[in-house]
This record gives sequence, structure tokens and C-alpha cells, in this order.
Amino acid sequence: MRFLGHTILSPMITDTVYGAASWDGEQFEALGTPDGPVYCNNFNCSSILAFAEFNGELIVGGSLTHQSNENIRGVARLVNGEWESLSEGARRADGSAAPVGAFIVENYGLLVSGTFTYLDSIYSPELGIWTGEAWEAFPVSFPLGEEGWSAGIAELIRYQGDLYAVGNFKVEIDGQFYHDIARFDGEQWSSPGGGILGGLGDIKSAVVYQDELYVGGQLRASDGNASNKIMKWNGEQWSAVGQGIDGVWTDAISMAVHDGYLYVVGVMFSVDGGLPALNLARWDGSQWCACLDFIDNRIGELASFQGDLILAGGFRYTGDSVVTLSIAKLSEEAEFACNEPVSTVQVEAEDQSSWRVFPNPTRGELTIRLPASMPLTASFEIFDALGRRLNTAAPTQRGRELVLDVSTVPAGMYYYRYLGFTGSFIKIN
Repeated sequence: MRFLGHTILSPMITDTVYGAASWDGEQFEALGTPDGPVYCNNFNCSSILAFAEFNGELIVGGSLTHQSNENIRGVARLVNGEWESLSEGARRADGSAAPVGAFIVENYGLLVSGTFTYLDSIYSPELGIWTGEAWEAFPVSFPLGEEGWSAGIAELIRYQGDLYAVGNFKVEIDGQFYHDIARFDGEQWSSPGGGILGGLGDIKSAVVYQDELYVGGQLRASDGNASNKIMKWNGEQWSAVGQGIDGVWTDAISMAVHDGYLYVVGVMFSVDGGLPALNLARWDGSQWCACLDFIDNRIGELASFQGDLILAGGFRYTGDSVVTLSIAKLSEEAEFACNEPVSTVQVEAEDQSSWRVFPNPTRGELTIRLPASMPLTASFEIFDALGRRLNTAAPTQRGRELVLDVSTVPAGMYYYRYLGFTGSFIKIN
């Protein structure tokens, strides 16, 4: 059974779902009662950040409190249909409730992360252990040091036997500062490959795919990272995921492996240097593909469950459908447009500078000047800002140039693709 929780206010709250529900593949079932810590009404919803099944109980973490049970702070468990506290919960230094953001089940208990200072009365900043009966401190403190800081660990994951923590934080290790990812080998903390560069990575998700650890968030290639918004780690070094997700104000919020692909969702308009992708794309290890369905807002979470890929977020429309509760599953008929695999388009390095698209902006004709080593036989594709392919006339060939008539195209931003080359242009009236 898959557990789902609101992290946003849905415009279609019902009187049978109180902020958290389970999905058995056919229907939803409400978790808890209306007066619980995950209550969701017409004005606000508790932010649920994590679920875990541990010792036969469902445990949730987030910005949770309860008006009649002051010990529910940041974390709660479902017992016989009612939410109960885990001892005195998670607290900041001032005694207020602290949010819990991630879980991972280990052989010694449930490892919990959050922006807390205390669990019950135990001093254990950022990380602690729930044994099923009581809280314990993590044996080696998370290395914030005196000058580090944390806005939260977003994900805990095992890779090659080590524990990785990713999120939005600054740690101090051996006198040096690193951002947004830390590794624990059972004895000490370290920074994989120097961490996420730039200090603005805000890593939101991590997943193991094809024996490599992928991380996604707001990391930028311009800060020296391997690719934009997403990159991968093989245990020794970082490497690119194609060109990643395009843009500065975009975000890889969640990832999941489904049917052999790595699906990536969040806030995005194009991937891999210009392939239009409205909030949903997938990667097969060498090639990016973008979903051609219209999704009108960000996707905040996804999961593979019983053969379906389930999406949740702030959207209300997917394709031509109105979605209830901002939750949908990917149709088997969903179409994807793909870039060429990373290594298949061979263009001589000295010809790269001869690729040009002009004038940009344009009012009528768009001219594409091709490198000498690029074939003229491929189709030139144009997509609008929503990722929809335009039915334009085939371009006219003039030597090494292709000339496309876009005079009837409405004003706006458009994306083009020709073999491995992608980019954008602006049409003006």
C-alpha cells in the first residue's frame, strides 16, 4: 500500500481525507481522524514530509503538532486509527516543535532526520534513532560544527554500504566547509567529491539508478557542478546527466525508478539543452526524453506502485483531464519525445561554432545554419512553452542552411530540436 500526504493545499479537499491517505491501487482510505496532527481543512494543511513503516506501524514526519497532545512534535505514529506521539517528539533548543523531514529503516532502528536539537530530552541535533520504544542519539554527531547550519536533511539513502544525507545544509569536516551532501561510513563523516558546489544546491531527492547515486535539486552547472539541477556519483567522482535540467529558476524535486527509467519531476520547462519538458522527464542512462502531456503546475512527488507511476503536486490538469486532489498516474499511452543519446550525435568540435539560429527574435523566417559534419536529412522540430509539438511546414534547404517560415506562429517563447542540438527562440509580432 502506498501512503500519500498533502504538502500543499488542494482545492478539492473532501470530508473523508484528512491530509493523509493510503492508496491500495483502486481507492483511497483516510488515515486518522479530523482532529489529528495531519488534519487538512479549507485553509491549511500540515506539511507531511516523510512516511515510514517500522515495527508494523506507520510513522509520519513533518511540521506536525496536535492541540490536545503536546507530545506530538514533528513526528507521529498511527495506532488503531489514531495518531500517537513518539515519546515527547522532536524539539528545537527553545522547546518548540521541530519538523522531521526524512526516515530510513536501519538494522538498529528507524533513523530520523530533521531540524531538531532534542528528541525527547536527548541531545541529538539533526539525526536520531527511534528504537520502537525510545529515542537514542546518533552515535556520531552530524558535522555542523560551530559555523555550519542546516535548513533540513531532505533524504537519507544507502549507497555502496554507506549512509548519505542530502538536503540544504553546510557542514564542517576537517576544518573545511561543504554543502548539501554528506556521507557516513559507519565511523566518520566525509564529503563526496567536495560536496555540491555554489552553496545553493538545496538537494531535494536522491535515488540509486544503474548502480550510481543520482541527486536532484537546485544545483547549478554554472557553479562548477557536473550538470544542471541533477548529477550522479559513482563512489569516486561526479558526472553529468546529459546537460541536466535547463534554466536557473528550475528544480528537480523528486525522482523514482519505474520500468527501467529514471523519472524526474519538479519545476522544469526543458531538459538537455532545450528539449521541451513541462515538469516531467525521464532518463535511461544515456538519453533524455520529455513527456508531451500538458501538466499545468509543478510535480512535488512521484512513486512506482503496483506497476503504475503515481504523481502528486500542485497541478490540476494533465493532458485534457482535470485531476482530483492533485494526484494522478502516468498513462500507459503517454507519449515522450527524446533527444539523441549522449554519445550518438557526432559533430566535429571545430564545427560547433558554425551552428547558428537567426534572427532571434524573429518575425517571419527562422534560419538554421548547420555545421559541415551534420547531416541534412533529420527533421527540425519546434515545441511551444507547454511542450506541445507545432505542425509547421518543412524547412527550405539553402546550402548548409534550413529556412523555416514561422510567420503564422503566435508570439512567444519556442524550443527547437535538430538531432542533438537544442535551443530556444522568440517569435514577435
